[in-house]
Amino acid sequence: MGVGGPVANEDYMQESITFTREQLYELAWQKPISRLAAEYSMSGAGFAKLCARHDIPTPSRGYWALLAVGRPPARPSLPAAKDVSPICLRVTKSEHAPQIQNELNASIGAEKKTENRIRVAERLQAPCALVEKARTALQNAKPESLGLLERPPGCLDLRVSRAQLSRALRIADALLKSFEARGWDVAVLNDGTFVHIGEVPIRITIEEATETEQRPAKPDFASSYSFHYNHPETVTKLSGRLVIAIHEDGHLWNHSQQRNWRESEKRVLDDHLNDVVVGMLKLAAALKADLARRQQEACEEADRKRNLQAALDEQDRLRKALAREKAAISNLLSQAARWRQSQDIRQFVEHARERARLQELQLEGQGLEDWAQWALRQADRLDPFAASQPSILDDAERIEHMCDGLLGRR
Repeated sequence: MGVGGPVANEDYMQESITFTREQLYELAWQKPISRLAAEYSMSGAGFAKLCARHDIPTPSRGYWALLAVGRPPARPSLPAAKDVSPICLRVTKSEHAPQIQNELNASIGAEKKTENRIRVAERLQAPCALVEKARTALQNAKPESLGLLERPPGCLDLRVSRAQLSRALRIADALLKSFEARGWDVAVLNDGTFVHIGEVPIRITIEEATETEQRPAKPDFASSYSFHYNHPETVTKLSGRLVIAIHEDGHLWNHSQQRNWRESEKRVLDDHLNDVVVGMLKLAAALKADLARRQQEACEEADRKRNLQAALDEQDRLRKALAREKAAISNLLSQAARWRQSQDIRQFVEHARERARLQELQLEGQGLEDWAQWALRQADRLDPFAASQPSILDDAERIEHMCDGLLGRR
């Protein structure tokens, strides 16, 4: 895999990366296309189309899930191709990306240290102000249809039943105190709870997950007799297990970031709060990188539009200059032709006078000299350098249209 020369553009660099079909084929089977596309500043659909254009097979839907449990489908071989020329990609990368990645790696390393482990208290003691406000509001809240407590405006985004409220408040208190220790601001708005990691807002929720169960259908003795089986009834209910979810403003179309942490019979959510913090750090870093990418694309688009407008202006200027030059040349050729005609007439008149001295001629019913004066006046009319007398030829258009206004009258 070769890398071409980078082209610097303020805080961004554009690299030309060249692949063979075999290299791209191996890459496509090493990790999901969405992650590959993110690494090369492309969309997942664009990367898939690139592979299809070069007849490179890619994993089918569900391949990575089967691979995770050790049952991956057989990988198709790379078919032969007529076009074996290298595949070139132009990748724009922010020069800030290494700094963002280094900061992210350092923060993730700090989260793995024992002294930074987030611990959930067995009892809610000295809660932060937002948790105390949420406890007061939710203790008196009415349950909705499934049993989730109705969240009043200005309350932490906790969507749990009354039975899980105490534990959800303890988890929220542990998280919010850890956010404060990391210098992150928390804002509770009507549309959710937002944690600001630097300038990046990330919405966070603590929810009680639901589950479904199949219940035998109740016999309907009032209905008519039927041989059809009664289908079991599917019932949705609260599971008693909590889920922490994070959300960004918009969606990173090319970033496969974990956004949900669910507890199960073997996994207690209280022990994985640092994983949530790491996920928030990764999402914030991805959002920063995505913002840098979109800003770069906006700068490139603005540059493209400026260059296009400059090219259009220059094209218009050159077209006008070309039209003026063509008109001047046309006028020059016309004047030269008229001048040549005038010279020919004068020479012809002189020749006629020489011949007349030998033999008296009558030309056009006129005497020689009258005819010569008339012919020289025509030469003057053609000559761009000579003054000419008025002629009936000047009135040609007026004569042609002098009766136009009278033709329709009777």
